[in-house]
This record gives sequence, structure tokens and C-alpha cells, in this order.
Amino acid sequence: MNFKNPARLTALAALSLLFVIPVLSGAQSQSVHQDRNLNRGQARATAAPQAHAQREIVRTPTFVQRPRPTVPARNMPVQRFQPPQQINHPPVFNRPPVQLPVRQQPIYNVPLRRLPVYQAPVRQQPIYNTPLRRQPVYQAPIRQQPRYNAPVRQQPPTIQQQPKDIQLQRRPVTPQASYNRPPRKPRTPTAPVNLSQSIFTNTNYGRQYDNGVRLRKGKRVDSDWEKRYFRRGYCHFPYYRPVYTRNITYVSPFGFYYGVCAPYISSSVVNIYPPAVEFVDVPVYNGDNCVGFEDSGDQNFLNDPSLDSEEPGLANAIDQLRETFQDGDINALVALVDPNIDIAIYERGRYKYSMSGDNYLDLTRDAIKNAPTVQFSIDSVHQTSPTVFTASGRHVYRDPYENEQTVYVSFGLQDIGGQWTLTQVETAPARYRSLTP
Repeated sequence: MNFKNPARLTALAALSLLFVIPVLSGAQSQSVHQDRNLNRGQARATAAPQAHAQREIVRTPTFVQRPRPTVPARNMPVQRFQPPQQINHPPVFNRPPVQLPVRQQPIYNVPLRRLPVYQAPVRQQPIYNTPLRRQPVYQAPIRQQPRYNAPVRQQPPTIQQQPKDIQLQRRPVTPQASYNRPPRKPRTPTAPVNLSQSIFTNTNYGRQYDNGVRLRKGKRVDSDWEKRYFRRGYCHFPYYRPVYTRNITYVSPFGFYYGVCAPYISSSVVNIYPPAVEFVDVPVYNGDNCVGFEDSGDQNFLNDPSLDSEEPGLANAIDQLRETFQDGDINALVALVDPNIDIAIYERGRYKYSMSGDNYLDLTRDAIKNAPTVQFSIDSVHQTSPTVFTASGRHVYRDPYENEQTVYVSFGLQDIGGQWTLTQVETAPARYRSLTP
């Protein structure tokens, strides 16, 4: 071939290019088809096998085969993330519920045994031939209550000379046949007989009288609160209490003698028996201050010259009250006390309780020894019933601070079997201070 002609060379190169380009394009298309077949899972026939490096497997005695993750297939469609759906109802399980077998009770062939029914016997009431005894119906007496915050009277009213009620007229002068009128004896405090009685009264020995009255022997006091009231070291009434407890202790008949008499006594020596008729006078208070007893308008027989002839023994009974508290002679009060009749105790016009005559005498015996008396006086004596007279007055004593204090007193004297007997006692302090919480 001659290559010296450039025109021919150019023509040959153009022809060769026209021939080579289709061949190359066919080969390229064939390679593309083969690649597509390989992507679809077909083995490439003309592909040369590839060599890979392998690691040496080293296993220990505790080797555990681990699961290998599965390789996803190639050209798998991409799954997009979808949010979980919200469940608005409880999940429904198709699993059937478990049904436990019904347990049957064992059947016994033994017949049931019926228990006997207990019937209580009918209790018959005893039949007595005695008639039923009717209990007396208690009717509380009508009594005027003490007036508080009453105005102070400037001048005492004029006392009526005649009794208001015809039933309260004085008894006839002629005494009964079975009653021996005791003579009224004037008393001289400095007489040897009276002096010996006063000395005997101050002793702490027990006594027994002809009318059945018994006085206790004095006992030594050990507590500090007892030594405050009984400075001589002994007392005769053994039922004093240091503090007040409702329904367990009561205020003593001499509890309003502040500072000199023990204020409380035990409930074991008292009885709640209100009398059918009340004879003591009613005190009048202006605030906490007592201005005296209420004026009932009855006649005052204190200075009546015919009192001895019309009411035998009444003047002697009034003198015995004076001797008891003024001179400190307990023997004078013994003649006015019946051991079988209780004495009703009133405080500031109100009934509190009743106690036996022996207990009241022992309380009075301690009071007249511990309360230094300045003056004891009976200011009025008036008739409240055909057989009852009321004597009222005041008792002035000295407290532990040497101050004079006043207590208004009222006594009910009743003629029982021809003997004047003390049945009701009342105390009302001139200036009231409460002893109960």
C-alpha cells in the first residue's frame, strides 16, 4: 500500500471510522444488556471470578454461634415511615375465656340431724295476798326564792302587831298535861358551874348524853391543809375534805366562815331529803352583799314579856343558842338536838342536804373552837306554824387576818313531843364568795 498519497490516507481513515463506530456501539449495548441481566439475578457468563481475602477463624472453648443478620434483597422498594395508628378501643383477643370446672360438693348419704329448739320455761310471778302499798306522793312546798340585787331599805317597815293568818295564832296559855314546863334560869357566865362546863367543852374527849346524843373523841390532824384550819392539832368531825368534787363533796354548814372552818365535807354523811315545809328566813342580797333577812311582816316575839307563859321553854331554847355560839358551850346545843331527827341545812336561802344531829354537833364543836366569836345576837323571833318558831340573827367573828366578818344565821325550832328541837339551820355570809367551781 502506498502511503505517500495523503488524499488516499484521509479517505481510508474516514472509511475505517465509519466501520469501527457501529461495532463499538454494538459491543457497548451488549454489555448494558448483560449488566441488566445480572441485576435481575442471572449470572454473568463472561464475567471473570473475583478473589477475596479470608480471615482465619479463631474460636474459644466458650464460643456461641451468633445469628447473622439477613441481607435484604437488592432493588427492594423503599418503605416510607408511617406513624402508628391511634387505637381508640381496647384490643380484642380471639382467645376464648378460661372456664374453670364447677366444683361439686361432696354428697353424703348421712341424713341431716335437726337440733332441738330450746324453749325457756314460763316463769310465773309469785302471788302475794298482801295488798299493794302505795308510795306517798311528794309535793314540793311553795317557797319564795331569795331576792338578789334588791334595793337597800333605808327604814325598816312597821311590824304588824297581829298575825296575818288565823292558823298561825299563838297556842292557848294552858299547857298540855303531859308537858312539864321547865323553869327559865338566868345564866351567869362567871359562875363556877358555867366555868367548869366551859373547860369541859374545850376538851377533846368523847361524850354520851341521856337523850342518846354521842359526841366523837377528837383525833389528831396530820395533813398540812388540816393544820391550816385546826390550829390546836385535833378535830372531832372525821369527814372533812380538802377540795370540792361535784356529787362527792358538799359545802359544810360552816363553810361560809371563810378561813377559819374547813369548807368541804364528804357526801357519805349527808342525805337529800327536802323537808315538806321550810321555816328558815330568806336572805336578801344586793349583788354579793347581804342586807339581812326578808321582812315577812310577822310579829317579833323577841322582847315579848308573856313569851314564857304562852310558849313554855322557847325563851330557854333561844338562850341556849346564844350560849353555844357566844360562849362556845356545846352542851347548851345538845339539849336542842334529837339524834333520831335529821337537821336540814340551808345555804343562802336554798336547801342543800340533811344530816344527823350527832354530825351537826361535831361540826359545831369544831367551828366554835376555831372561829373567835366577837358577837352573836338573835334579832327576831317569829312564828311560822302553830308548833314552829324561827329565830334569826347574826354571828360576828374574826378571820385569820384579825378582820371582823359577819354571817347571818337562822334556826327553825319545832315543838316535838313537848321538847323544842332544832330541825332547820341556815347560813348566809355578809359578803358572798363562791366555794364551788
